[in-house]
Amino acid sequence: MAGHSARSYVLALEDVRRGIGDQPTRAAAEAGLAHLMSHDPLTGLVNRPGFLSDLWVLLAESSANQSSVGVLILDIDHFMAVNEGLGVAAGDEVLRIAAWRLGSTVSNTAVVARLDGDEFAVVDTYADTAAACQVAASLLAALNAPMIIGDSTLDLSASIGFAMAGPGDTADGVLGRATTAVNRAKKLGRNRFEVELASTTDPTDGRLRRRSELRQAIDDDELLLFYQPQIDLANGQMSGFEALVRWDHPDRGLLDPAAFIDFAEESGLILPLGAWVINAAVAQQADWHRSSPGRAPVRMSVNISAIQLNDPHLADIVTSALERHKVAAGLLTLEITETALTVDPESALRTLNMLSALGVRLSIDDFGTGHSSLVYLRRFPIDELKIDRSFIAGLTSDTKDHAIVTSCIQLAHATNMSAVAEGVETADQLEALLELGCDLAQGYFYTRPMTAVDLEPWFVPRPDNQILSRQQLTG
Repeated sequence: MAGHSARSYVLALEDVRRGIGDQPTRAAAEAGLAHLMSHDPLTGLVNRPGFLSDLWVLLAESSANQSSVGVLILDIDHFMAVNEGLGVAAGDEVLRIAAWRLGSTVSNTAVVARLDGDEFAVVDTYADTAAACQVAASLLAALNAPMIIGDSTLDLSASIGFAMAGPGDTADGVLGRATTAVNRAKKLGRNRFEVELASTTDPTDGRLRRRSELRQAIDDDELLLFYQPQIDLANGQMSGFEALVRWDHPDRGLLDPAAFIDFAEESGLILPLGAWVINAAVAQQADWHRSSPGRAPVRMSVNISAIQLNDPHLADIVTSALERHKVAAGLLTLEITETALTVDPESALRTLNMLSALGVRLSIDDFGTGHSSLVYLRRFPIDELKIDRSFIAGLTSDTKDHAIVTSCIQLAHATNMSAVAEGVETADQLEALLELGCDLAQGYFYTRPMTAVDLEPWFVPRPDNQILSRQQLTG
């Protein structure tokens, strides 16, 4: 089944054309039409509906003969950069070559499909997970080989996720786990494969219990926000805050995001959790504005995950929160990581354009650690670059880190963006950022994240153009 090709697609199309109005060839026409409906015209591979159909058949057969069905999902890394840099025709050629390489690498029993864009899938029977991992490694090697496209030689890579179907598994179930695995591969640096194992725990334990607890936390207000001030380095004044979620777990105490955000993404709860954070942060802005009508408006930054960014309802969620609490859109900044922009660039662009049209400011978080192209900065409506704390840590001790921070600030200013330094911990780092012309800074040099009540002293105006410590700012 791996040998589906563009040629077979063309032949099927010819069968359809000949069969219209021609009784002797009508059967061939019907077969050709069925082929067209289940195959991708660009690559000749099975399309998503055809793949799902084949997967259901294999799952049914595996129950009867006790074989093990596994699904590999593969995304070409940074494919958007090919389309942007070389044109759509070059991108199409990359997809055709990738399809041929995939089909040439897997066994004759495998079904290879193009699900959407640069996303491919392979389903086959495997002796065990180790055998599937060998196939994944072979697929990576096949796609790592240089591609000659016109006058250009491209060195591409891919991210692969694998899941083995368990007893009674559905097509959606195994595909969902494979998707979770490929997303994890992207987060861990790309050009790799990850495996998502089927859950073997009792339904009352483990993941399902954790999901139930987190769902209840969202519904019962066990979540709360802490805030870290951001300082305007041009005048030394507090400019705004970054909102950071915590979970006040009834048994485990106060939990940092690292303890539950990844699980929220894997379990599908990141969308209601993210909506709660947006609404709570905007509500706090409104509360501060009401309590001190003569105070300058408070700016708020909120982190957005890749899953939220690709949610078609995100703009509506933001609009609803702003209108409900009567907060101006320009006072809200949404922070998105570089990696989030590359998961589905076209979907990200649509969402970011809608948010920008509302007046919401957009920031790239952890800038310098991901895989964004300068093309993205030109194309996406970004207002702010937030320099990753790892570079700030070495700013005064490592010449490379100093050069990177300098370049990030210059890039931000050259493209009409603000530059924000996170993770500032020493006066020396702050001095260096002032010399480089950085716009905003936050970090433990000023304070750890605090509750809204603890932040009241930060609203007192301070002398301009001074490097102030936490004690000076709050004392």
